[in-house]
Amino acid sequence: KDSILDLGARYENRGNRVLIHIAVRLINSFFHFKKKKGDLVAGCATFFVIISFCPVMLLLISLAGYIIGDVELAKSSVMEGLKGNFPSIAPWILQSIEKIINAQLTTTTGANVVNMFLLLYSSLGVIASVVFGMDTISDTESRGGFVIEDIKAIGLGAFAYVFMLALLISANPKILGIVMSNHNMWGRDFLLMLSSHSILPILLSVGFFAVFYKIAPSRSISFKDSLWGAGAFVGCFICGKSFYWIYIRYA
Repeated sequence: KDSILDLGARYENRGNRVLIHIAVRLINSFFHFKKKKGDLVAGCATFFVIISFCPVMLLLISLAGYIIGDVELAKSSVMEGLKGNFPSIAPWILQSIEKIINAQLTTTTGANVVNMFLLLYSSLGVIASVVFGMDTISDTESRGGFVIEDIKAIGLGAFAYVFMLALLISANPKILGIVMSNHNMWGRDFLLMLSSHSILPILLSVGFFAVFYKIAPSRSISFKDSLWGAGAFVGCFICGKSFYWIYIRYA
């Protein structure tokens, strides 16, 4: 009986320390973020996201259509993913994006290397602004000049597109089933089960951002810290996506 009580008290104290540690880190991070004007950097990144939105969508559709073999299915999946990750988005915005995408898809002869490279390069402002923001917040200067920075941005951009494509496929069990059938991949039923419960996209997101936070900044970052950052980002995104309806209804 005494050992059970001691065990309970020990784990209660440990849980208390963990919660205090997390709370202190969150508070310190918030004040550090505000001190380094992280909200302004985030605004710049948001601007680049807006102007790069259509190239990102077009490149994703081209890549997904090439892998799946069906551009229309790829387009509908990308648009469904857009609606699902940005709830209550204005219908006219979706209609405008769809018109631009349809016009581009009908005027181009298909997916080719030059097209994909131009779309990739036109959307690198998002990656560059995020890396610049991380360097600003961590008091680190970029090294290597604009040539090295551009090469690094292209590499990180390609890595990000591979992730977005994998996320698009893993979040849609129908597309995942087609891809796995075409390539005879093992563990098909298990991966489809993870996809249907939205576990596979979450694991992919945490893994991507852990690697991204490790290699993107101009200073050395421990994998433990990058994993903490990835978990915090994905957790905040899920909370924002889940409770965005509160803002829509009351604000």
